[in-house]
Amino acid sequence: MRTPKQSNLPTPRFLSVPEVGKICGVSRNTVYNWVKKGVLDAYQTPGRTNLIRPGDLLIFMQENGMFVPDILNQIAEEDAARVGFVPKSETNPKPALPVVLFIDGEEKDRSVAERALRDLAEVHVAQTGYEGMHLLTLHANISLVFVSLQLEGLSGEDTIKQIHTMRPNLPVVAICPNEDTLPSPEAKVVGQVVKPLRLVNIRDALNVAKQVQS
Repeated sequence: MRTPKQSNLPTPRFLSVPEVGKICGVSRNTVYNWVKKGVLDAYQTPGRTNLIRPGDLLIFMQENGMFVPDILNQIAEEDAARVGFVPKSETNPKPALPVVLFIDGEEKDRSVAERALRDLAEVHVAQTGYEGMHLLTLHANISLVFVSLQLEGLSGEDTIKQIHTMRPNLPVVAICPNEDTLPSPEAKVVGQVVKPLRLVNIRDALNVAKQVQS
């Protein structure tokens, strides 16, 4: 009778949900919620037990500005050296988020925009048209711009004209102070939102701009 050969395949290291909670200083329910929302990559056994690779946890904590204990660095390095490590996010890449520039002189409106687009886009905000144009030169991947028609210094309409000069095909949404102050036809905007700004209106404008680009 032959003795079965021992497998020489390296065994990856996994962390349980309670272990991850202990490392992060949170409850296991918090970890379950991270996994359920897809913000923390995990592998699920046939018995529906969630297991997390140390390298995936390390990346998650670094991306969210969390304190990373030395023991996790050590475990992740040992696991990578033993079996190699490719982050799950790289084997199943998430679609890239659109990049939005929001130009408005009102701090509360910039805050509304950041909340509205937080999970839908990468957001850059500017207080003036000049600042917005500077950000546009720094970030070539900006795919949509919201511009208030009421800006100090460089006016909203002039800011829109400069954007079209620099990036002719870049869609622009006008932010109107009221129903009576609308962009001129020459502005060639793809949409408009009227103050007071609401989360749903900003998100709707983002969807309209996506359809224009597709």
